[in-house]
Amino acid sequence: MRNARAWLAAIAALALLAGCGDSPSGGEIADEDYFPHGLGSSWEYGKAGLVDTLGLTFTLTGSRVTTVTSVLEQSGGTLVEMTNLGLDTLYLPGVDTLPLPIPPRTIARMRTDGIWVYGDSTMQDSTWLVRFPLVVGNTWTSHSDPDVESEIVSMTEEVIVPDGTFSDVLHVRATQSTAVSELVTDYYFAPDVGSIMTEIAASVVGQPPSYESSEKLEDHLVY
Repeated sequence: MRNARAWLAAIAALALLAGCGDSPSGGEIADEDYFPHGLGSSWEYGKAGLVDTLGLTFTLTGSRVTTVTSVLEQSGGTLVEMTNLGLDTLYLPGVDTLPLPIPPRTIARMRTDGIWVYGDSTMQDSTWLVRFPLVVGNTWTSHSDPDVESEIVSMTEEVIVPDGTFSDVLHVRATQSTAVSELVTDYYFAPDVGSIMTEIAASVVGQPPSYESSEKLEDHLVY
């Protein structure tokens, strides 16, 4: 996967457009309720996982605080910029800890057709994260190398993370495959909260995952 590193970096940076509360403010849930994006809001995430490489299994840990620093209304939609502070590390007993820096910012665009996320600062490499309207079973494709095939798996799950228990969770699965490898990412968004959990598994076809991680919401402050 030529773009796998950029794809993983974009995922690691993502705290996409979150808000607050354990449930919707009331009434029917609208698509945009899953992606509130108040200026100055911030969210704290913790990460854990395993990485197998060169026959060695490393423990992956990390933390990240993401803050919305800019919200700009444009003709093509709402452009939201978020800064990321944190660090991922790999650890193996007897080996020095290896720091893995995360991208310093994430840019997302909210359009009538959904949410697009940019994986580079030049805003040339984008991924169609979520397609509107939100309907279970809907699928879409982000053209990349290789393409990313996404699907809305559920909108009724209950998910428990350190920050609380959330209902009516939107579950989106994105799959990036070649003839020899596969990268699967499961996103979980709660109404009036945004991104509460992201799970990633990368593997060679027919083999156990060589990369697994789970990033969960630990705390948030919303304006």
